Amino acid sequence: MASPRSASGTSPTLDVSDPLLTDEALQTMIEGRVLTSVNLSCCRGLTDEGIKTIATSSLVDLSVAMCGQRLTDESVLAVAASCPSLKRLVIADCKFITDRGLTAIAAGCGSLTELDCSRCPKLTDASVKALVADCPSLTKLNLRNCKLLSDEAVTAVASLAELHTLRIFGCRLLTEDSIKVLAGNAKLTTLDTTNTFRQIFKASRSGA
Repeated sequence: MASPRSASGTSPTLDVSDPLLTDEALQTMIEGRVLTSVNLSCCRGLTDEGIKTIATSSLVDLSVAMCGQRLTDESVLAVAASCPSLKRLVIADCKFITDRGLTAIAAGCGSLTELDCSRCPKLTDASVKALVADCPSLTKLNLRNCKLLSDEAVTAVASLAELHTLRIFGCRLLTEDSIKVLAGNAKLTTLDTTNTFRQIFKASRSGA
């Protein structure tokens, strides 16, 4: 159900968590509004067409977490094309998002500082490397349970100079090699991974 803030016709923030929300209802809700922040987490009834209606140049913060039953790359392609000022994007559990979508986000939303694409099982090293190349200001990155990612992706992520939070728990192809490379990132203070890898990270950082 829509929150009181989201019901306002002037608020720049839309915050809705309603699994029954339709594309048509969303379009009515945003008509005439200039939105900077949109949270549609758990709105499982939305399709790509609904996301396209909120993809505007004013948007800086978007969450469509757990909307993955019907959203595809077409949603993030629309965001990439229309939201150049986007700073934060959450697409967790959007299981149909592929490298095509994430690479487009990297190219179109170079100002991103926070990205959560956890539990997006189709993502590979290629899109993560594109993200690193095009979004150098990333400070928080959640890649939890992206099971196709390997050391190649995480080694690239280690080069992000502003990164302080990285979540890679459940990325089962990783080895200690990329964890040791992460230890060289001076700003990285929060690493969400297995206990074994955390110990390797700490030991590598201390020079043990």
